[in-house]
Amino acid sequence: MLVTRLGLALAAAVLTAGCGSNGHARYPTNVEKVFLRACGAGHQRPQACRCILSKLEDTVPFDEFRLADDALRNGGRAPAATRKKVAAATNACG
Repeated sequence: MLVTRLGLALAAAVLTAGCGSNGHARYPTNVEKVFLRACGAGHQRPQACRCILSKLEDTVPFDEFRLADDALRNGGRAPAATRKKVAAATNACG
């Protein structure tokens, strides 16, 4: 399932991020790079991955992104609201 693969991309991206938010809509550069790499490894086209990342940056604050990562790393699920945002970004860019 694509949303699950993107969940793994979230986890991989946030694992490499520094603490705290950058105060902008964009995520830290290292988070973006890891997300795009993980998304592409999930067999998404590069342009779709960039689109999804852009949609997530527009709709998911970085702190929410990090909370989703924490849940995934601990064997749980991202909050329902975050999963909906990921699914909406994926569907819009798919």
